[in-house]
Amino acid sequence: MAVVKLNIDGVDYNCTPSGVAPPVVPPTPVPPAPPVTPPAVGCGPDEVFGGGSDRDLSPLEQALWPAGQRDLTASGDLGTAIRFVANAAKYPLGMQVHIVDQTNPGVSKQFVVSACPHNFDRPINQYADYLFGVVGTIVLRFGAGSVSNIDQDVPLVAGQTYYLNFREWKAPGDTTPRGTAVTQMWWLHRSDP
Repeated sequence: MAVVKLNIDGVDYNCTPSGVAPPVVPPTPVPPAPPVTPPAVGCGPDEVFGGGSDRDLSPLEQALWPAGQRDLTASGDLGTAIRFVANAAKYPLGMQVHIVDQTNPGVSKQFVVSACPHNFDRPINQYADYLFGVVGTIVLRFGAGSVSNIDQDVPLVAGQTYYLNFREWKAPGDTTPRGTAVTQMWWLHRSDP
């Protein structure tokens, strides 16, 4: 008996002439947030990773990530932490992170590269604390092929775990609560020395 394939509102159906459709497999759910981990050595009691909007770096680093345009959000003073490892074997020159605002209307965001999640006070160096409006790029350097001490780059130790923390930016003295910032990121390996 022939099977008729239908797509209604993005959902695929296989129908037989009798009109009885086999069960449709639901789409894969969004992976859950990583479990909460205790603070790392040297991190404060509120600087724990997991839960909320925290994420591990996606295995699809070389694509816009996350895939949905409005999936990566940060709210409040603690914002969101993205955990990654400075993997020099995979990225001998380090990585670049391109950031695109998805908030409507757009808001300025603070991005801090730190050894602790949700830490906005102790960046890796003076160039690891960024303020971006619509777009921006962060250059993370690690590995044997990476040049260190380049102006405005963030030197990292290969093999170490780091966090890219982000939240809505507030001017000094602004006591209004932080809102929600929405962004997309494109993580890719550096190809220039």
